[in-house]
Amino acid sequence: MTGFQVLALLEMHGALPMSRLAEEIGVALPNATGIVGRLAERGIVERNHDTVDRRIVLIGLTKDGRRLIGEMEAVRRARMTRLIDALDTAQQERLLQAVRDLSVAATRLAVQDATPTEQIP
Repeated sequence: MTGFQVLALLEMHGALPMSRLAEEIGVALPNATGIVGRLAERGIVERNHDTVDRRIVLIGLTKDGRRLIGEMEAVRRARMTRLIDALDTAQQERLLQAVRDLSVAATRLAVQDATPTEQIP
């Protein structure tokens, strides 16, 4: 599961320094190094040194890593399609409305998070 979390972060953000990756997945740097090592052995991620500061190790997806994410996404979509198809029309409409409500709530939270707290009455 942690390996999947690493892949998702790299897919979203691109290459990340090892220290930030460890912070994002909530593990100590030595643990992150082990996780990344196992992924690198499988050819899913690669380690590169930052061009400006060679002490910084950047972790990025390989071509095989990006392909694996694409395959996992296709499986996820197929499962979601089957689940939604198993709902009747009324249930699908309620689900659609719930997704729209979540989208509105997410937008509202994003605006609140972007607004300095001292300006909110």
